[in-house]
Amino acid sequence: AGPAQPAAEAVARVNAVVITRADLEARLAQSRSMNPARYDALGAEERARAVRRTLDGMIERELLVQEADRLGLEIPAARVAALLDAAGGQALTGRLAEHGISVDQWREETRRNLLIDDLEARSASALPVTDSDIRRFLALGESDPLPTETAGKARVQLQRLRWVKTRAAWIAGLRAGAAIDIVSPAMLLSATK
Repeated sequence: AGPAQPAAEAVARVNAVVITRADLEARLAQSRSMNPARYDALGAEERARAVRRTLDGMIERELLVQEADRLGLEIPAARVAALLDAAGGQALTGRLAEHGISVDQWREETRRNLLIDDLEARSASALPVTDSDIRRFLALGESDPLPTETAGKARVQLQRLRWVKTRAAWIAGLRAGAAIDIVSPAMLLSATK
């Protein structure tokens, strides 16, 4: 996805960002490369659902990246570079090429993944958890002392559990507040042939 491009290439628009037919085809090609036989065996209806799920996922990711940008979250290039080194550096290049992914594309996708991870961790950590919640979670009585280290870990676990329960509504709120335009399903299917 990127800044506005000619409408003929657009399969969706998320606020000012266009998801192009090429973006969608590349994501579908990546999916296919993981299991070509299974992907190729999909019937027309299953393929249409797969295309729609893929596009919905791309829209959701774009919404999350835009929200992270709106909140001023940033990922230092050094953080991405460290992950590239940890993933094998030059050896990774060949593995990526097998799936049609350049190192620059990997860096950008990794940056976006980290932005989304940081955004969701920030959102989860903002969820309130009381000492009473922690006591119930640890099966302690109200008068039992809370062990500091255990209580901290329990607080994080409870926040993550609560995040799982509230995430869908949060995403729905992001969708409701965004200008999202999707082309017709027939055009989507023609983009994948």
